[in-house]
Amino acid sequence: MEIRAFIAGELAFYATILGKPNMSPCWCTWCMLSKQQWSAKEHCAGPEWTVKKIFEIRHNVATNGLAEKPDKIFGCTHSPLFDSVPIKNYIVSVLHIIIGLGNSLVDILFVWVEWRIEKLTPAEVTNLHSMMYAEVQLVQAKGKYEHWVDNEGITLASKITEKKRLQKELSAKVCLYIDAVHYLNF
Repeated sequence: MEIRAFIAGELAFYATILGKPNMSPCWCTWCMLSKQQWSAKEHCAGPEWTVKKIFEIRHNVATNGLAEKPDKIFGCTHSPLFDSVPIKNYIVSVLHIIIGLGNSLVDILFVWVEWRIEKLTPAEVTNLHSMMYAEVQLVQAKGKYEHWVDNEGITLASKITEKKRLQKELSAKVCLYIDAVHYLNF
């Protein structure tokens, strides 16, 4: 009896374990097409990815000096984290597809409500969208600030403490130097 392994997850997870972190919006998980290529209507299927092909690309970068250009590495910035499951056995998450469709329907509903029920003027719609954009930017800025406080803020505090210590040490050495110069002048 043959056992077949499958992987289920989201596209960002697939990209990460295949050595293509942050590339899920740019490159197809299952074929070697870029977003520009697979977004075109009625596009032809591209060459299928295999774990072996990804390893070959990374090997060519490391040993043969293959240029790390998008058209050469197809988003493969690292070697895959593991190679036991073929890429054709990566299962699309139906839940994420449904959530995406649901989000699209909600967006369409909001546009319809703005247009038919609230009867917003174009200027009001623009202001509403600007406000929503500003709120998203604020949330992202708060997240970045909290990340900075949690990570780099500690480093900054330790560097300030180190600076004060070095200033005291330098001040003490300057005082010794001045005393030595003063002593030699007598």
